[in-house]
Amino acid sequence: ETYQPLVAADGPTEGFAGFGIRTIAWLLDGVAIGMITAAVYMGVKFGITMLTPQQMYASLPFILTQLLFMLLVPFYFIVPVKQYGQTLGMRMLGLRVVDHHGRRPDIVAAVVRFAYFLLSCLFVFPLLGYLLVIFRKTQQGFHDRLANTRVVTAHPIKKALFSWSMLLIIFVIAGGYALKWAKPWMDII
Repeated sequence: ETYQPLVAADGPTEGFAGFGIRTIAWLLDGVAIGMITAAVYMGVKFGITMLTPQQMYASLPFILTQLLFMLLVPFYFIVPVKQYGQTLGMRMLGLRVVDHHGRRPDIVAAVVRFAYFLLSCLFVFPLLGYLLVIFRKTQQGFHDRLANTRVVTAHPIKKALFSWSMLLIIFVIAGGYALKWAKPWMDII
């Protein structure tokens, strides 16, 4: 038996979450991790500056923050998915990860899902596995297929319109800054 989204007479009430809304959830997760890491860095840096005027500890905030980041990222993407079926970014957008029966994934599925997603972020070619979300009816990336999970949401069509609109705005703003930054270099060429 495989998971089937709920469908009402007037259209789907729950369906598979697409690439756009999942990308925005992932960006929100990145912001949350960045804020936690930055807060720890600033706290440690302030504490060391106040307690020790010596420069020998100047690199300690950076080292501690990197260690925290290496522990925080797996914890952030595995534990909440196993416990609640969603990360903070997914929760904010009403997305949840389910197994093929519609339940929260077990720990093995959460670890497999994260491990391949991490590889996708580290190398360009495996990232193509995440792009499968666009082309599959079940909106599963390769990491979802390996873990036998799906990402579902209420009102998927409305969220798809919202998410692609937001991504377009983000890309236009980022593109404007990129052009502004690149213009002096283009004049040289």
